[in-house]
Amino acid sequence: MPLTPWQQDRARFDGGKTLGNKKRQYAQMATTLRGLIEAADRDSDQAGLLNPAEIERLRQALPVIDRVVANFARDTTAAKRIKADYDARCNAISRALHDLVHDKIADTIALFAVAHPRDSHTLNALRTDVTASGWRAWQMDQMLRDAVSELTYRMAGQDAPANVQCAALAPQMATARETHSTLIAHVRAAAVARRLQEAA
Repeated sequence: MPLTPWQQDRARFDGGKTLGNKKRQYAQMATTLRGLIEAADRDSDQAGLLNPAEIERLRQALPVIDRVVANFARDTTAAKRIKADYDARCNAISRALHDLVHDKIADTIALFAVAHPRDSHTLNALRTDVTASGWRAWQMDQMLRDAVSELTYRMAGQDAPANVQCAALAPQMATARETHSTLIAHVRAAAVARRLQEAA
């Protein structure tokens, strides 16, 4: 029986961990039953623990449990394949998004604005931080990570290839650069001031 839509969705993130755990539990059960049957077959002292009818029922249960184990093994393999495909897709999207950043300051701010269109707080805080503390490169790195993470998650669920989706962001980024041009100029000036200070 193929994975349910819910299992397929969950597999993208956990690779079938729950399915794998169930497979191990049932496999351990099968091993225990085999041990009981073998012990009863070869050891007359243990044979008294189980009567012949009980041993026969255990023998009949084994193929059922083996089938359950095989089903969970198949489903776990399918879930791992889904996760591997999803991870590969996310990596491709992440690389394509990073390729959009040619100007570290302008493109990072634009990409962040596209990824978080309602998060004016972070951009306002950036202006305040730069004014109060000067240029700090880690802020751009963090904003880029946040933007790429958000967009990757959003885009990974769509069918279009990574490069096509990223190309479609170009007009939005151009608009964001225009909208936030004052902030971009402010951050650039702070970065230049920091470089001059460090060179002095």
